[in-house]
Amino acid sequence: MTNLDCKYLLGACYSCQKCLYCFEFPQEESCKCDKNKQPSRTKHPKRGQQIYQRTFTPDSSFPKANKYMSDANDKFGYNSNFEKTFSFTLCSACNSQIQRHRSADKKKVALNNLSNEKDAENDDKVGDHQTISLVSSDTYEEEDIDNVEVEDEVKVQIIVKSKNIKVPIAKTLNIEPTSYKNAMEKVNLVVQKTLREKITSKDYVISYKAVNVHGPSNELKDELDFQRFIGEYKRIVLDGKKMSMIVAVRDNLTKKKKLHNKSSDESGFSSAEELQYTKKKKLRAICEEDLSNEEKTRSEVISTLCEIYRCNVHATPCFIQDNWHLQLDPARLQLWAQEIVGFFM
Repeated sequence: MTNLDCKYLLGACYSCQKCLYCFEFPQEESCKCDKNKQPSRTKHPKRGQQIYQRTFTPDSSFPKANKYMSDANDKFGYNSNFEKTFSFTLCSACNSQIQRHRSADKKKVALNNLSNEKDAENDDKVGDHQTISLVSSDTYEEEDIDNVEVEDEVKVQIIVKSKNIKVPIAKTLNIEPTSYKNAMEKVNLVVQKTLREKITSKDYVISYKAVNVHGPSNELKDELDFQRFIGEYKRIVLDGKKMSMIVAVRDNLTKKKKLHNKSSDESGFSSAEELQYTKKKKLRAICEEDLSNEEKTRSEVISTLCEIYRCNVHATPCFIQDNWHLQLDPARLQLWAQEIVGFFM
C-alpha cells in the first residue's frame, strides 16, 4: 500500500485496527485472519460489518478530519506521510466519525466564506474574491451515502389510504428541515387534511418505497427508521427516481367513526352511555361474520404469505434475498396484503 509502512495491515481498520474479516477488535491473542490482503466489499453485509476503502489527499480545508487521521497514525505508529496521497480502509463506525468531522469542516469553511463576502460588501470594495471550494479534494473510491448529511429539503409523494377513500391521490410533501419530528408533524397534517378529522400517529402506519416499484415497502415508525429512510431516499434520488410515502389508516379508526355516527344519529345515547357502549364493543371478540369480504380476503392473503415466507431463523416470516432477511411483522403483512387485495379488486 502506497505511503504506508508494514505496521498498517490492509485487512484492519486504519483508525481502530478492528479486523475487517471477523470484525473483532485487537486482543492479546490476535485472530488468524490474513490481514495482508485487502478485503472486498459485499453487496448485502450484516449490520456493522461494512467496510469503506478510502484515499487520502492532502487538503488543509479539512483540519478536523486530518487530525482524526493523524491521531490514529500516532497511536498505532503507522509512519504515514500526510504530504502525499495514500489509500486506507475503515470500518463503518470510524467511517461515520470521519464523515462527521469532514461535514463540520465544510460548514466552517462555508461560514468563513460567507463572512468574508459580507465584510467585502460592507466595505464596498470591488475586487477579486477567492472562492473556497466546498468540494473535497480528498478522493473517495465510493461515496458513503448513508453518512452524508441532507442539507436540502426532501420531496416525496405521500398517499393516504383509508376505507373512506375510494381512490387515493398522491400529493407532494416537502420536508424541510429534514428531521424526524418535522417529518412526522407534516405527515400528520396531511393525513388530517385528507380525512378532515383530528387523529394522531397511533391511528395509522407509515411506510415508504420508490415510486412504481413492486414489492413490499419499509415501515417508518421511529427515528432509526427515519435515518434508514433518508439513506434510501438519497440512493433513489441519485438513480433519478422518486420516493413515495404510504400512510395506511388503521381499520379500528374507521369502525370507531362509524360507531360514533350510528350512536349519535340513531340511538341518541348520552356521552357517558356512548363511551360505555364503545368499551363493550371493543371487548367483544370479533367473529367471522363481523368481517367484510375484503377483510376476509386480506386475512387469507396474510395466512398464505406467512406460509410462503416462513423463516427458519426468526419467529416471524421473512422476505429473504441474498441471505438478507426482512422480517414481515404484522404491520408489513397488513400493508402487503392490502396492496395485493387492492390490485385484484
